[in-house]
Amino acid sequence: ERDQDHVPEVKVLFAVPVTAETTIGEIRQKVQEWKPEYSLEQIEMVCKDKDAWGPLFNKTSRPRDDDETVESLWSDWDIPRRMMQVALWIKEKNEETGEWESTFWKMLEESKCDDWSFQGHTI
Repeated sequence: ERDQDHVPEVKVLFAVPVTAETTIGEIRQKVQEWKPEYSLEQIEMVCKDKDAWGPLFNKTSRPRDDDETVESLWSDWDIPRRMMQVALWIKEKNEETGEWESTFWKMLEESKCDDWSFQGHTI
């Protein structure tokens, strides 16, 4: 039996109502509205691959592309009381290049173990 009042949400320190077609880019825009002190270029959304659990949770977690959809990352998106967690990472400006750099990949590099591998990146 379905909960007729259920509204699927992605939680990013706050709830963002979503549909299957909602993109990471749209979620990132909502985060920027919530945290206007950060530019859209600074905001990076990190989550796991669809259906990744246990060891795969960490191995598949990575910054997501703006065109990825809720449905492509979350099997149970329309089941009541289920949630998808998306981590907010703030990029830092490289002093030399002036480019925004991922603090997620930097964190992995700084805390690396010899056997770590994320999304094909051997750390």
